[in-house]
Amino acid sequence: MFYLVYERDPFVRVDICEALVGEFEGKPVVECDTLESLEQGLAVYSDRLQQTCVAFAVSADESEAELEWLSRMAPVGRLVILADEMPPDFPRRCDAVYLSKPFSTHGLIAAIRDGLSDQLASLT
Repeated sequence: MFYLVYERDPFVRVDICEALVGEFEGKPVVECDTLESLEQGLAVYSDRLQQTCVAFAVSADESEAELEWLSRMAPVGRLVILADEMPPDFPRRCDAVYLSKPFSTHGLIAAIRDGLSDQLASLT
């Protein structure tokens, strides 16, 4: 499995990456601070998207652009959306797991490993 972490806040991003490195030792974890860097990360693993996990944090400042970007993103092995609250215009994807902020390391790992969350993103 390959892990891409999109989070604009550098402190939160580092915490998420450290948790993933600790839990999934030896697996690649890539920090993405912009949508462009996430796009580049996805391009690197384009032939292995089903083995790729994306932790995507939605920020209040950039939510419109981020939600639009998410609606166009190719399906990946696991998509975990991290947000203060589920945006009303969230692009519903049956493959996405929603995890509300603040979250614990245990909650993050469960969402990534098992698809368990406080609220599943569904088509209904």
